[in-house]
Amino acid sequence: MSFIIAYDFGTGGIKASLHDESGTSLHTSFLAYSTRYPGPRRHEQRPLDWWEGVRKSTAVLLEKSGVRPSAIAGIALSGHRLVVAPLDARGELLCEYVPIWSDTRAAEDAAAFFGRVDYDEWYGVTGNGDPAECYSVMKLLWLRQSRPAATASSSTPVSREAVCRRRARTSRAPSSALASPRRGRT
Repeated sequence: MSFIIAYDFGTGGIKASLHDESGTSLHTSFLAYSTRYPGPRRHEQRPLDWWEGVRKSTAVLLEKSGVRPSAIAGIALSGHRLVVAPLDARGELLCEYVPIWSDTRAAEDAAAFFGRVDYDEWYGVTGNGDPAECYSVMKLLWLRQSRPAATASSSTPVSREAVCRRRARTSRAPSSALASPRRGRT
């Protein structure tokens, strides 16, 4: 029998669940991670905490169920969008903490951007209806201006889920850290 592990990244922690082939949830786990608030409108999390949450919740689910890592046929990663973590050319994180979805520090950057770009046209193309200062691109603009070292050598800004996928591919942790030896298949 094959199994799937689903992960949901929330503001306060990661929820994970193990499902059988029929989609029945067999076991669940919740592990908290912290959000820090270093100033007005600033809400940050540590990307390595997301990865640790995935690793630990996977171990909990496998231990609770007795399922072997090789029986994990797939994983699903989900979470709120509007989170961005810059990586260098080697795929290493450039910031210990990154703004999360609710961070609105980029309000001035958003105002300047929409001083040049028509909001209705932007919405028509992107479909983004969230507050503009929450958009990932606005957070990148803020990072570029406020932390130039973090974006000067950045090869790619990625989502929270992509940080964990990358860590899973490059981790020296046992295969049970995230799914199974089959995890490279799509």
